Amino acid sequence: MNEDGTTNNLCAYTEHVRENLVGKTTTYFTFYFIWATIAGAIMYFVAQITLNGMIGIDGKTWDMWNGAGVALIYSMVVGHHLLWTMETRNFNWVIIFVYCLSFILFMPLTVMASESAYSSFYYKEQWGLVFSSPIFHLTSFWLIIVFAAPRYIWICMQHTMFWPEFSKVKAF
Repeated sequence: MNEDGTTNNLCAYTEHVRENLVGKTTTYFTFYFIWATIAGAIMYFVAQITLNGMIGIDGKTWDMWNGAGVALIYSMVVGHHLLWTMETRNFNWVIIFVYCLSFILFMPLTVMASESAYSSFYYKEQWGLVFSSPIFHLTSFWLIIVFAAPRYIWICMQHTMFWPEFSKVKAF
């Protein structure tokens, strides 16, 4: 035990997880399934309301493909990377490298592939226009908050209210 009542004992944490949390897996899965459905619906409707039917700087109307759809894809990828970061208890150079590589494989490579495909209907129109719009960034920010905030609140409650004695346990 540390002075503040926490423990670094991985064996005690493993026993705690086995005895207290594994039995509630079905309950957690059901809760997260409902949360994902509600958050997904909120994200879809917020993106549709804010970005669908907007007129871009080139005079074209944004639709599901180059407005709301891009915001949803972008927000889900950034949100998942944010969740991975929140769930990681022990950062090392391998994990940081894998997280950075995963994000780089999505953002620069996807944008580059989309912007350089000459035969595409959205050649040089989709990502460049969308990323130049402030409303896109504001919408994406709120979509990520809707996606990640409930899990962050649950993690904070676990570390402060439910099981504070295990808040400093590292995986390795």
